[in-house]
Amino acid sequence: MKKKLLIISSIIFLAIVSVIAISVFSNQGKLFSIKAEDSPSPSATEYISPSPTATEAPTPIPTETPEPIPEYTDIVIGFTGDIISHERVLDNAIRWDNGSKSYTFDHIFKYIKPALDYPDLMIANLESPIAGEAVGYSVTNTLTFNFPDEIATAIKNSGIDMVLNANNHACDKNPEGLFRTLDVLDEVGLMHTGAWRSPEERSVPTVVDIQGIKVGIVSATFSLNGREAYVDKEILSYMTCFIDTDQVKEQIDLCREYGAEIVIVSPHMGDEYAQYTREGFRDYARAYIAMGADLVVAHHPHVLQSSEIVEVELEDGTIKQGVVFFSIGNFMSNQVTLGYKDFAREARETGIILYVNIQKNNYTGEVKIESLEYLPIWMLRRADINPRIYAVLPAGKDIDFLSDTYTDLKFTEANLASLARAWDLAISQVGVEYADVLSDVPVRDE
Repeated sequence: MKKKLLIISSIIFLAIVSVIAISVFSNQGKLFSIKAEDSPSPSATEYISPSPTATEAPTPIPTETPEPIPEYTDIVIGFTGDIISHERVLDNAIRWDNGSKSYTFDHIFKYIKPALDYPDLMIANLESPIAGEAVGYSVTNTLTFNFPDEIATAIKNSGIDMVLNANNHACDKNPEGLFRTLDVLDEVGLMHTGAWRSPEERSVPTVVDIQGIKVGIVSATFSLNGREAYVDKEILSYMTCFIDTDQVKEQIDLCREYGAEIVIVSPHMGDEYAQYTREGFRDYARAYIAMGADLVVAHHPHVLQSSEIVEVELEDGTIKQGVVFFSIGNFMSNQVTLGYKDFAREARETGIILYVNIQKNNYTGEVKIESLEYLPIWMLRRADINPRIYAVLPAGKDIDFLSDTYTDLKFTEANLASLARAWDLAISQVGVEYADVLSDVPVRDE
């Protein structure tokens, strides 16, 4: 049995040895073999060269030549006087449509519109609130004023861009009426200054950027016709700006902080119907120039007063000059002519539109008032015909009032004479030493 097992074991051993010998021989001396699928023989990668295609040359984009920066930028700021809601003015503005009453003022501004469109920024004094029908419109014999809402749109359409609200009639319908006025002005897109609805509003000055020139406008009043005594003190602290030097200085300083390069102060001050200026009001003007104003344009007397240069000495000893217009007269009103012998008959009907020409040197950054011009204006009130005719008119001596432009106004010889006297009156009061008088409505160069 053991012998058979030995023979079998020998046979198995010989078989194993034979297998190993064959394997070694077939692998040419290698000690082990690797299956083909575990490591395939690498094959050459065929590189197919793409067919060459012509690349189109890009179309050159011409380099735009930058516009040269002009050496100077010139802008014009316009100022005119009081817009007052006298009862007769409102009566003239009434229109009826199927029993429905409304107001339109566009016809009053129609003939002066080109002169208002001329400046880059046109400013007027709105000397009446827009407080709503419920509190009653103007009653002349009480000197309490209130415009219908339609006046705001008419002012905007006329070419006026901003109104001043610091004046003695601003609070005729109490603070609520003044605040409503600002709401109405906002609704039609009219800028305004000199009155505010909150301390936060007051803390932001009126600085207008016009073609890169920043102009600050400060509006202040001498009083609220005594109504300030009945206004809550907290409300009064922010509601308007008074002409005292502390309040105006605060506004001038704010304008400068907000980048104003030119600051114009427009105070509501002076003696009504006086063609001279008392020393006290001259002191205010000098103080404003010393505090940083470049120009003072005042209103309230309802007649024209003089213009002049004032000189002030600053703390560092330097001398500063500024031009002051002590009253630019009325703009739109029903103020009747005066019978006093020291007045021209058209005194209350005559005003001016003042044009402030401002120039900036774009290389040095210097900004200055380059020149001043004014256009005399006159308020036509035809009470001798029905319907009455009311219109603000330019009063330049070279205007052809007999042309087709003015046919609808049906001028009388007396009207033409008044226009001529308005021209003379403006020159005699405002003068030509510090501002040039315009004999016709100015036109912008194309």
